[in-house]
Amino acid sequence: MRRAFVLVPPCLVTACSLLTSLEGLSPRSPVDAGADAISDVASQDTSVDAILVDSADAADAFVPTGAVALSAGGQFTKYAGGPGQHACVVAAKDGAIYCWGANEHGQLGNGTTGAGDKSKDLSIATRVDVDSMQQPLVGVDQVSVGSWHSCARKGADVYCWGQRQSGAIGDGIFGSSAQDATRPTHVGGLGAKLLGAGGAHTCVVDLSGAVRCWGYNSIGQLGHTTNTGGDQYALSLFFDPSGGYVNTAPTPAAFNGIATDISLGSVDTCALAGTSNVYCWGDNSQGQLATGGTSPFSGPNEVQRLSIMGAAYLGSVTQLSSRASHACAVLQDNSAWCWGQNNGGQTGADMASPTISYAFPVKSLPAGASRISTNDGNSCAVTPAGEVWCWGFDNQGQLGDGTNQTTSTAVQVLGPNGKGVLTNVASVAVGYTFACVLKTDHTVWCWGNNDHGQLGDGTNVSNPYPVQVKGIP
Repeated sequence: MRRAFVLVPPCLVTACSLLTSLEGLSPRSPVDAGADAISDVASQDTSVDAILVDSADAADAFVPTGAVALSAGGQFTKYAGGPGQHACVVAAKDGAIYCWGANEHGQLGNGTTGAGDKSKDLSIATRVDVDSMQQPLVGVDQVSVGSWHSCARKGADVYCWGQRQSGAIGDGIFGSSAQDATRPTHVGGLGAKLLGAGGAHTCVVDLSGAVRCWGYNSIGQLGHTTNTGGDQYALSLFFDPSGGYVNTAPTPAAFNGIATDISLGSVDTCALAGTSNVYCWGDNSQGQLATGGTSPFSGPNEVQRLSIMGAAYLGSVTQLSSRASHACAVLQDNSAWCWGQNNGGQTGADMASPTISYAFPVKSLPAGASRISTNDGNSCAVTPAGEVWCWGFDNQGQLGDGTNQTTSTAVQVLGPNGKGVLTNVASVAVGYTFACVLKTDHTVWCWGNNDHGQLGDGTNVSNPYPVQVKGIP
């Protein structure tokens, strides 16, 4: 007798209305709660946490196709040298990774690098077939992409690839002469359960719930003050050639030793504590730490909002996304709150205020949010009904409504060719001037800028409406 597994999300406040449609998703293994990078990562937090139900009556069991996890990256940061613009998924069939888009520094993981140009970009999703030891890389649980590097989690093990200069790969090779890592490199000994890749740094939440970071630490984005300041790439602080792993980011007592979500910006980091409060550290020049000001802080500071009684902490958070220089969070009541840089209305606040230093409610969402994703200048949310609304810059069609009009008011993403609206969406991942979604049928669709092939449709033609990514089995 063959046995089948079907995805049954728990009926939480943020996911109950998607229960029926999400039951069609059938990933190959349980997905832990965690990093934006749905980010941007499909089914990686408690709002769409998935469990596998063993069905003994599976005479007609099928091998699932398509994707079960998605991440899009490429936030601009001078510490990574550029915006990147690529995306990766985890395949439903065997947990292999498929990537497409920019490959200037080997971030697609296929053994090639454009050495700083577009010569090795890919416009169709391409399998990351082996790691740096020429071993097949399958059974992956999570993928997260940054600007010029990508990382994956397989069980408690982490693999990273792409630009080595910042130390974000975690293999102890760094500096201006370091060659790109064009195949996934094993970063062992972490005991990771969640993963996030940022502009030029990487973090994990380990099995104890502690946050551990490595890579570039220009302004304290690793959570401590060692090697901060200046424009020199730092030692890959997390890596110890003797086999030990050091420099755990200090976490406040309110974490109680447990972080349940993590998301990395260009030069800042945010984590969700077990108490459903958000803590951020690193760059605060655009108010992205939501402390009420713009002074930088290297240690974790709790995100604040304004209330009738004055400043208060933002609580009841179920999922967060901190990419580039602004961040957003979804609360248990399905409301969305954002803070940080607002030069294009990406926080949902009026563009007359270019910096929002407290968490601010996104009032233009008509039906609330179950998931949210951010990147440089844009934000997108999935509603409990599985539709998508976006706001912020639209100079490359990245809002998906076909207007190319930048706005702080959320607009609904239309369907392919501008017909109808995009529906049956499980998660969204916003990249640099483009965005992608994972639908409940496992297909992946993208829209916006396509100069590096980041829409994955086999062309380099930009499109303000969703096109289906090709090459995912």
